[in-house]
Amino acid sequence: MLLAAGAGIVAAILHFIVAPDHFVEHLGQGLFMVAAGSLQVLWAMAFWRRVTLSNYVTGIVIALGLIL
Repeated sequence: MLLAAGAGIVAAILHFIVAPDHFVEHLGQGLFMVAAGSLQVLWAMAFWRRVTLSNYVTGIVIALGLIL
């Protein structure tokens, strides 16, 4: 539980770190990075509070969706 939520937070932090550079390139890219980071933080908080199969699946879908 701790590892999965921690990985989500680390991924969110990385998205927030690169967001300013992406804003320079294009507003849409920057907004996407901020939205991705926010979504990952929300998921990690929900997963930390309640570990369920649906939260696991949601985390997988978010991670794969951001990769693809």
